[in-house]
Amino acid sequence: MKEKLASYFSAIFAALVASLLVVMLSSCQTPAAQHSSSSPEAEASLNIHLIVDRYEFNSPASMCTSILTAEVQTVSYGKSRWNTPDGLRPHMAPASHSSLAETLVAEGYRIYTPVHFGTMRILHDRRRQATQAFVTVGGQVGSDQFWIIGFPQLQPNGHYVLVFAPGLQPPRGRQESWLEVYDAFPVDAHGIVTLQQPGAPAEPGPGQPQPAVQVALSLSSLQQHLANCN
Repeated sequence: MKEKLASYFSAIFAALVASLLVVMLSSCQTPAAQHSSSSPEAEASLNIHLIVDRYEFNSPASMCTSILTAEVQTVSYGKSRWNTPDGLRPHMAPASHSSLAETLVAEGYRIYTPVHFGTMRILHDRRRQATQAFVTVGGQVGSDQFWIIGFPQLQPNGHYVLVFAPGLQPPRGRQESWLEVYDAFPVDAHGIVTLQQPGAPAEPGPGQPQPAVQVALSLSSLQQHLANCN
């Protein structure tokens, strides 16, 4: 089962990276004639926004395949950092015929923001090692910004069911020691978890078509479903 689960996650994230649609840069960058870490491009600020097609764990059955699903409250954030040992942008030259931003994305570099929870109740857990940090995808380090549209940003006073996925740590790849907040589903004051918001099924844009009506269930019902995962 562990081997199948690892293969499943590898397929999801390979598809996510392969489905990169756009990288938008707002920086004063010069042509990459000088491929060195001290080139003008290496010194320029980066503003990277990615739009991707992504799998969503928006049903009890799909959550059963997740590495970790939990109910959390009282969110607080740490200082954003690049996924490098020192938390700073890596010193590297742009690849041939690519911008620095495109090179960083291709190599798996991104900005994470550490996130902490006042309370965390585990609903489903397939972790094989201890988690060192929980992070959200995106943030700002100095004048650099990095965001992936569709990855959730949590509200400090929010009450959520969160689905986590292994974080990316170049050059080692996906690592369970860092877990990304991959999906976030709000829980209301009555204990109802909204798994899918209503929308137009033919609405343009990335991701899965949204249902015409809201999909929701009680937190206790979701907990029962996840307790019965095979």
